[in-house]
Amino acid sequence: MALKGPVEFQCEYRNWRGEVATRRLRPVAFWHGSTEWHPTPGLMLKAVDLDKDAERDFAVADFNMTTLRAVQ
Repeated sequence: MALKGPVEFQCEYRNWRGEVATRRLRPVAFWHGSTEWHPTPGLMLKAVDLDKDAERDFAVADFNMTTLRAVQ
């Protein structure tokens, strides 16, 4: 599923090593599957990491949705 318009948000995210950090992201698309870092299939978010200027895949289950905020 593709997203319309440039949307940016920040949210705490737990990576595959268990480290938690606030990530600033621009979503590209949601998809279902797995990656090298997330071998269990699930809902994934392909997004541009605004701080690293790189497109990455994130496991949606690893976001702390209580910290979700729009980036101005």
